[in-house]
Amino acid sequence: MGMAMTSSPQPPPPPRRRRSRLQSATTISAPSANPKPNPKAKVIPLLSDVGRLQSATPTPTPNGNPSPNPKGKVLPLLSDVGSNPSAIDYYSRVASNLAGAGRLGDFLIAAEGLRAASGDAGFAARINWRLLSRGVVAALREHGLPHVLEFLRDADRIGVHATVMLDADASDAVAAACRQLLDERIMAEFVEAIEALARFFVKGIVDPMDVLKIFVRKRDPDMAIRYARIFPHSQLLLCNTMEAFGKRKELKHALKVFGALKDQLGGINMFACRSIIDICSHCGSSVQARIIFEGLLAEKITPNTHVFNSLMNANAHSMSYNFSVYKHMQEIWCPS
Repeated sequence: MGMAMTSSPQPPPPPRRRRSRLQSATTISAPSANPKPNPKAKVIPLLSDVGRLQSATPTPTPNGNPSPNPKGKVLPLLSDVGSNPSAIDYYSRVASNLAGAGRLGDFLIAAEGLRAASGDAGFAARINWRLLSRGVVAALREHGLPHVLEFLRDADRIGVHATVMLDADASDAVAAACRQLLDERIMAEFVEAIEALARFFVKGIVDPMDVLKIFVRKRDPDMAIRYARIFPHSQLLLCNTMEAFGKRKELKHALKVFGALKDQLGGINMFACRSIIDICSHCGSSVQARIIFEGLLAEKITPNTHVFNSLMNANAHSMSYNFSVYKHMQEIWCPS
């Protein structure tokens, strides 16, 4: 009898052990939800936050006594700058950093508050002039010359004479911006810039006579007078401008400059009188030369011999007039 071949059943595989979720959670470390702060990071408070700035409260210990924090640093209050030297040093550094970042408006606010709190105008000596110079150059590049000129005026008003503190690079940058206006013949803005810098520095920016010659060519005596009056040697500049108009036979403009020179001096300058009479002669106006000379006599001013000789030359064609003036001057110079 044949036996039927039957396969014996295989035992089931042992069950795989599963790691419980609890074990997974305990073995895999989750990232901390609250990262540890970086102790090196330091936030510098703004000057506007000084009123709200308070010292940190120490953490109390179980016995009730606060434990001192060796790393805690109490920043000085703005109200302490009058009595605490470290406070004025701190806020001077804050103001200097604002200037170095090109934030000139914020620097002015900080400096003005610092001066008011300290009551000492000498605080300006604590400003870092290198940072201030760097900020002026940055502001000039980003905002232009008018912005910097306004800053210089405002800084001078609160006792920070910024132009004196500027280094050579910053001064050269301001001067170059002024010369660019002149090169582009933006004359009105150029004169305004030089007027704004008149109290600070204008030496070396450009030769004043080079500018005045431009106004002479433009036949603009008003701007020439305005520009010449910026400088301490304005009398000489006005005389040279008057002669420059005379060489071009612009008698009307030369007379206008002569009038401005008289007003500035508060009287008559004999050199200017001689020059304007020579200009009248060069322009062929002997009548105007007589008017100027006789105006001196009417004001009880005795002309010197140089003015008299110029009048004689201007009226060389009229012997009768020259003779009458000669007799009159003899009576003045050599009274009997």
